[in-house]
This record gives sequence, C-alpha cells and structure tokens, in this order.
Amino acid sequence: MDKDKSLESKFFWINVIKLKRVKPIEVMGSFGEGFLRQVRPIHNTIIASEDTITLTISRENYLEIINTLIGRMQDKVQFFKELFPSLKDDKVSKLAYYFGEVHFERGDSIYTEGDSVDHLLLLKSGDVKLSKTVSLPEDRKLKEKIEKLYINTP
Repeated sequence: MDKDKSLESKFFWINVIKLKRVKPIEVMGSFGEGFLRQVRPIHNTIIASEDTITLTISRENYLEIINTLIGRMQDKVQFFKELFPSLKDDKVSKLAYYFGEVHFERGDSIYTEGDSVDHLLLLKSGDVKLSKTVSLPEDRKLKEKIEKLYINTP
C-alpha cells in the first residue's frame, strides 16, 4: 500500500488544521444520539468527506419518542407482572420485549374461522366475542328448539 494513501486514510487536512480520522460512518450509520440524551458540548468534529445527505431529528422530538417507547415498555412489563406474579423482573422484562401491541376497533375481525394462526394474543383490554359456524339439523322441531335456546337469547 502506498505510504501517502495509508496516512490519508488516518489523517486529513482542513485548511491548516490536521485532524485524525477516528471512525468512518457509513450509509445507514448514525452519530450524535448520545448528545440528544444529555445537553453537553460535542467533543469531535464531523465533516462531510463527499456530498452528503443526512436525516435529522430535534432533541425535543427524539426525547418524546424515546419517552413514549419507554412508557409503552413499562406498561407491558406491568401487565406481565400482574399476569405472571411469580416471574422475576428480568424475566418479565424479557418476555414483555417480544410482545407488540395491536389495536383493533369495534367490529374488526381478529381471526376468521379457517385462518391459519401463527401467533398468540393476550387480551390486555377491551372485549371480544368468540363465534363458530354451526350447521343446524334438518329436523325442524329440533332446529326450532336449538334456535330458541341459543340463537334467540340476548
């Protein structure tokens, strides 16, 4: 490797100031998140080494998002503590981490008869109705009796 190229990858010049390249940040990388959590001066310099586009978020919006996520996680942990009181806190937190919340509006179909199910649902709040399609017998008297008992009841 050319000695000048090796030095160029470790140091570069801005006007008359020589800067050490500490860490490359690649596409989809991030920087500055530590400074969003606490107000303090930045201890390094970030310079675009080519034409660069970044996406930014303000400290206020970042903290709002983080606090919302922490609140949701604490809410899930509390739910699991009540559901499994004998589990230790670290186990409850790990369990809660893997569960997401899904909101359904009144009338939404959560499952439909015949669906293939690949996940577990725990009812955190609200109310659901379970139903099943049944075939009524052809015997008219028996059919009327079943309808009176099960279908016409409030």
